[in-house]
Parts: sequence; structure tokens; C-alpha cells
Amino acid sequence: KYMEERLQLLRERHSEDIARADVADSLYKLSTVLHARDNRDQAKTYYCKALTMWTELYGEDTADERIAETLQALGRLLRSQKDLEGARKYLVKARNMLFKIHGDGAPRVQTAAVFNELGVVFKAQDKLELAARYHWAALSIQRQLYGQDTPHSEVATTIHHLGVVFKAQGNLSSAEECYKTSLKEKKQVFGENTPHAKVAATLSRVGGVLHARGELDKAKDYYVKALNMKEKVYGRRAAHIKIAATLQRLGSVTQDQRNLVEAEKYLLQALSIYEKKKQPHKKEVERGKALALSRMGALLHAQGKWEEAEACFHQALELQQRIFKEKPAHKEIAGTRARLGDLFQDRGDLQAAREQYGHALGMYKKLFHDRPYPDFARCLYQFGKLQKQLRDIHGAKTSFSASVEMMHKTLGGPRSSCSRAHSLVQRASAETSELDKATATERAILLLLLLCVGGGVVGVDIQKALLRVWVWWACGFGGAGSGC
Repeated sequence: KYMEERLQLLRERHSEDIARADVADSLYKLSTVLHARDNRDQAKTYYCKALTMWTELYGEDTADERIAETLQALGRLLRSQKDLEGARKYLVKARNMLFKIHGDGAPRVQTAAVFNELGVVFKAQDKLELAARYHWAALSIQRQLYGQDTPHSEVATTIHHLGVVFKAQGNLSSAEECYKTSLKEKKQVFGENTPHAKVAATLSRVGGVLHARGELDKAKDYYVKALNMKEKVYGRRAAHIKIAATLQRLGSVTQDQRNLVEAEKYLLQALSIYEKKKQPHKKEVERGKALALSRMGALLHAQGKWEEAEACFHQALELQQRIFKEKPAHKEIAGTRARLGDLFQDRGDLQAAREQYGHALGMYKKLFHDRPYPDFARCLYQFGKLQKQLRDIHGAKTSFSASVEMMHKTLGGPRSSCSRAHSLVQRASAETSELDKATATERAILLLLLLCVGGGVVGVDIQKALLRVWVWWACGFGGAGSGC
């Protein structure tokens, strides 16, 4: 209110067409207030006006701190609006201008901030090596400025960003180390038991890494700590999307623990909050709601409510395809399609399951290539089971083997202590071994048939033996869950 009144007063005193430093400064400050209040479109308008006025005052090619600051702010705002290429252009201009002013080797707070912003943008563009390089550069500057061992909130934030990049690369051990280091530093800065949004965010991230590794009890502990802290920060009964996101994660981890009643409670609470929220977070709300619906679909599937489960999956897909229409290959869409494939497979609609797994695996391969990712490994395993049902022995072996290899990479080696994820590896390895035996049996059957037919005699005993082996092979190779 004060900034709007000040700007209006300046406009009344001076012509709209005359560029003035005090007017440009007021425009910039008003933009920061609007941005902080999530009025992003109006904030962008005022940032652009401020930038135009600074440029008129100092010239198009002049390197000035205030111009660099405005360029950085515009880049940060466009990133929050998911205009990643626009954000990158403004941030690169800010970086180049700061180099011009201070030199490219000078440790400056603003330079570190711009590097971090560029790292976040490149991570969102899946340019992970470039993202890591900028975050490491930011950390190097910050350590020079604040000291190697001095706790600082900006240092903690940069280490947190590095954790995000490591997790995206499938390097869960390094991600966990970064998040825990960031968490320790934040607690030293804000207080060991002081509720703070940044501490809560990192608690949730640690939980996410542990969840991905299959360490469900530990993951749940961190999610609960994050939820308790967020309720203290935002209010226990607050309908806040950050609280909803943690409730959704708690629903996911308790569902993976097979605690369906508790999982349903958390997911319903999350969906209730998302239903209440409207603008200005519409896209973020819809994304969270879609994730909660996808997990609710999996929960209903586990409860045997297949029609309701399918309806949830389709609602989730509809939201996700609208949200990510400019990026149709997205891990959240792939996750929902894989869960829908699970439902169709259990229902016996194998061709529909194959179609959904095909879509999911196509997305995972496009997004991660050969990089380890737990949901990708799980989808490969489920697809292998489907191929086995469809008698595609070679395809099933390939899928199971790829799943095992990816899970070993994800866990950091076969000696990992993660029992749940190792269970998947053991099941996939067992399936591969069983298929090897089945392939050998199939060859033996064919050889025996050729010998018998070639000899012109097929005795009754041989016929009975062949029949028994054939039935064993056709009913799922005699493994667990055989239909015979």
C-alpha cells in the first residue's frame, strides 16, 4: 500500500515520459512486494517498467548494479512461472553484467545468487551437469565470503540445491549427504528446535531420498517431522499447499508400508486441502492434486476397488497432461501410467496394461536414458511380469535384468542395507533365473518332439511326460502365483 502511494505521488509530481531514478527504484521495490505476495503477473509488469527506466537513465550498454539486480529478479520471477528459457536469458544477462562490473573471479553475494538461479533453471531443463557446475560455483563463492566452516543460510540453500541435482541424477547417496548437511547447517542458523519453512523443506527432501531407497520407516519419520514443523510455521489447521504436499508423501510411504487405512487418511487430507485452494497457485495445486489422485488410485487398487481406482488414475492423467502439455514426457505422467498398467494387469486386461507400460517406459527412457531411477526400475520389473504372462520370454528376461541393474545403481551397489528395494532386486533376479530354466525346458521339449517325430514313434509314456512338462511350462513355469 505504501509503495503504491509513493509511486502514485512521484507520478503526479513528474511526467510519465521522464525517466527518473527514484521512480525506477519505487517501481522495483513495488515489484518485489507483489512478487513476494505471489501477484506474479503484476510484478512482472513493474519489473519490466523499472528495467526500461534504468536502461533509459544509464544507457543500453552500461553495466550497473541496479540493472543487474532487476535482470536477476525478472529471471527469478519467470522461473517461478515456468518460463525457463526466458528466465535463462535474463539471468545470463545479469551474470554477464556482474562479470563486467566486478570481474569474473570476484566473490560477490549477487553473483552467487545468480549462479544458483541458473543452476535451478538448468536442472528444470534437465541439463544436470550444467546445473551442478553452477551450484558448485555458487558454493565456492559463498565459502570464500562466509568462511569454510561458518554456518550460513545461503550456503545451506546451495547445498540443498546440489542435493536436488544429485537425486535427479539417480545418485541417492550423494543427495542424502547433501540434504543432511544442509539440514544441519540450517538448524545451526535458525535454531535446533525453531520451526522454519526452509528446515521443513529439507526434512521432507531427506524423507524423499530415503523413500526412494526403500527405507520406509526412516522416510516416514522425516515426513512426520516435516509435517509437524510445517503445521507450526503455517498453522495447524491451515489449508496450505506445503502441508498438503507432505500429507501426500506420508500417504505414499504408508501405502508402501501396506498400511492402507492410515494412507487413505493422509491422502484424503491432502486432497481436501487441494480442493480448497484456488489462485494464485493454480498450477502447483493441480500438480499436487494429480499426484494425490494417482496415489489414491493405487490405494483403491490395493483395496480391490478397481473401477474407482481407474477413475482416479484418469482424473490424475487429465490434470497432468494439461499441466505438462509443453513437456508431455514427464515422470509424474509416467508414474500414473505405470500404476494404471498395474491395475489392468491384475484385472487381466493384458493388452491395455502393455499399452500403459509402453507409454510409461517410453517417457522414463526419454527422461533418464540409462540413469538410475527407482520408479523406472519398478516399471521395468512390472513390465517383465507382463511379458512373462504374454509368453515373451526373451523380452521378460531383458526387462528383469535391466530392473536389477538399475536398482543396484540406485542403491549404490548390491550390498546396500535397503531391504525393501533389495526385495525387488531379489524378485527380479529370481524371475530371470526361472525364465532361464523355462527356456531350457522349452528347448528340451522341442528337441524331444523332434526326436520322437523323426523316429516315427511317440510312446504313451513319452506322451504323458511331454504333457506334464508342457502343462508346467504353460502355467507360468511353476513359479509363485501360477494359475494351475
